[in-house]
Amino acid sequence: MPGVHAGGRERRQVLAVADALLGQLPLGPGAFGALAVINTASAAATAAATILLALAGFSYMSVAWALVAAAVTTTSLSFCYRPDASILHPVFRAWGSVLSFGGYNGASFVINQTYLALPQLVLGYILPP
Repeated sequence: MPGVHAGGRERRQVLAVADALLGQLPLGPGAFGALAVINTASAAATAAATILLALAGFSYMSVAWALVAAAVTTTSLSFCYRPDASILHPVFRAWGSVLSFGGYNGASFVINQTYLALPQLVLGYILPP
């Protein structure tokens, strides 16, 4: 069937797009295979843990514990592929912009919540008890 198998040029284009999109991730550019392994293992851990815990009688909590297992799997495999922990050290160089954004975001949240609650507050003030 035509179009079923991607040719060499199309495959290189797909890999170039994937590298461009995934190049910003902590594993670095060209880590598409590593990310595929990590995501597949995480999905398998989630499915296996959900099924086994549900069969063991954990009911709805099996999904929660399976997500914990997936997080542990993803973290462990990520460190296996890139054991350099230097990216985890905090950098205080840009705290000013972080605090500035947090201030604007917090003020925006307060204004939005006030806007949503204003009709009830006005009616509560006007109407007798």
